[in-house]
Amino acid sequence: MIQYNKLFISIFIIWEFSCSTVQRQDETRKEIFQPGVKSNETIEKYFAREAVEDEAFRVYISSDNYILKQTGYDGLMSMPMEITEKSPMTEDVKAYDLVEVFTEAVYKVELFKDSGLISHIRPVKPSHISEINKIIADDISRFKFIFKDNDKIEPLNFKIRYGVHLQKKKSKDEIKKILQENVRQ
Repeated sequence: MIQYNKLFISIFIIWEFSCSTVQRQDETRKEIFQPGVKSNETIEKYFAREAVEDEAFRVYISSDNYILKQTGYDGLMSMPMEITEKSPMTEDVKAYDLVEVFTEAVYKVELFKDSGLISHIRPVKPSHISEINKIIADDISRFKFIFKDNDKIEPLNFKIRYGVHLQKKKSKDEIKKILQENVRQ
């Protein structure tokens, strides 16, 4: 359960960020996410973009969708189907569905060379929303990888790109009520 004090601060930060940076958004964010555009179009645009250097996987998370696709190292590694099909992260994102925002993050994953388990998760380009960064790190920590050659763990370092789409699903009155309750605490 999310503490509503943190939620209040997050909503305020998101609101301030959204209001102050509308003019300064870079072209790729405008291209990927536009308020009012159907979610399927947002997803298609997100996955159609070129992969960054050393990118192995790309993930799209919203309260309605969790989509993971492999973008690199196809011949060397993969993920088990149960990880790619269902994620508890969609439930975590629901708590932040108070504003309409699309945010991206890139994380570097380092593996142990003897087991292939994750040794380090480091943000290369974190999201501007700290709570979303925690959700992403939690998601990555549950990953397990299958390597084509059981004797050789390769690659040992790669990147995962995340796109997180928060959707305003509550009315202004519901949001106002939540914020008022947080102020009282």
